[in-house]
Amino acid sequence: MNSANHLSPKRQRGLSLVELMIALVVSSMLMLGVFQIFLGSSNTDRVARSYARIQENGRLAMDILTRNIRMAGYQGCIDPALIDMNIIADDPPTIDLSNDGIMGYESDSTAWNVANRNDDLDSISGIPNGSDIVYVQYVSPSGVNVVCNGNGITSCEAVNANIKIDDNSVGLNKYDVAIVSDCENADMFRIVNMVNDEHGDNHTTLAHSNSHNSSNNLSKPYDEDAQVMTFEALAYYVKDTGRNNSHGEDIYSLYHFDSTYHAANDATITGREQELVEGIEQLQILYGERLASGNMRFVPADTSSLDFGDVEAVRLSILVSATEPVLQDDDSETYLLPGADVEPLGASSPETVHPADKRLRQVFTTTIYLRNLGT
Repeated sequence: MNSANHLSPKRQRGLSLVELMIALVVSSMLMLGVFQIFLGSSNTDRVARSYARIQENGRLAMDILTRNIRMAGYQGCIDPALIDMNIIADDPPTIDLSNDGIMGYESDSTAWNVANRNDDLDSISGIPNGSDIVYVQYVSPSGVNVVCNGNGITSCEAVNANIKIDDNSVGLNKYDVAIVSDCENADMFRIVNMVNDEHGDNHTTLAHSNSHNSSNNLSKPYDEDAQVMTFEALAYYVKDTGRNNSHGEDIYSLYHFDSTYHAANDATITGREQELVEGIEQLQILYGERLASGNMRFVPADTSSLDFGDVEAVRLSILVSATEPVLQDDDSETYLLPGADVEPLGASSPETVHPADKRLRQVFTTTIYLRNLGT
């Protein structure tokens, strides 16, 4: 016998069928575990991204609403308790800014009641049933200085149909409603024409003739201690964008409607709607009215005894949703907002509803004190 052959190891002939099946089972279990970890991590990441987006949109919407609602009734540097604004503009947005600085409207479980709303808002449609609408009017805090050229009779020396401003950095346009004030008096007028100074110094002359004003003249000559400002009249509300997510579900947004907007060089007031923040499904507001007793009550806009001229604060709440579904089950939560409980679609006799889908939702609430009203 060959001793070399006797001492060599057995030749390797491969895995048996049993060994191969065991290896496949073990590797499949390992892969299944890895896949489950991947799915869990992916879903957690999607929830985290949806929550971050909700936080971002909620904070942005609340910032916009808070900043603009807080300005309600602002009339520049005049004290409205002592000085009445002189209004010569035809079809002015308001004739009493102290009482019209803020107005609210309720849409019930069937529709927005149009009977008592401001006529300037008639073109607004698509408000979700049960969601609220707030309309604020104020003088913009940004203004441009009045200038005097010193040659002949100007608006600085006598009342006439023109007033000159240093520049047009605030974006005034023909037929806009503007305010001029020197802290002792204020006039609201409609711009009829705008003429840039030929000397290249950016000065602009604003004409306010009686073609679109009740008078050619302001209440007084305004000197270089005066400023010209724009007038803002904005309604805020929620509506369906007309867009759908990847599952065909409606996407809602916060909108505003600028009731003083008009097309360039067109005196016809048509208003303009603009989408602001996506994902806002509900807007609910309570109005803080100062009573004769000194106490403040917070009530809905349709409270029969509510006097908006006595409103000093607003309790504001929004319901924000993610765009895409990330939850494992349909959202059956009831969200408690000031003024209404938002229940899932299909609830029995709800005040207002949210879609019963798998989107993440969160409530944002704040109280805004109106420093220009209720005093």
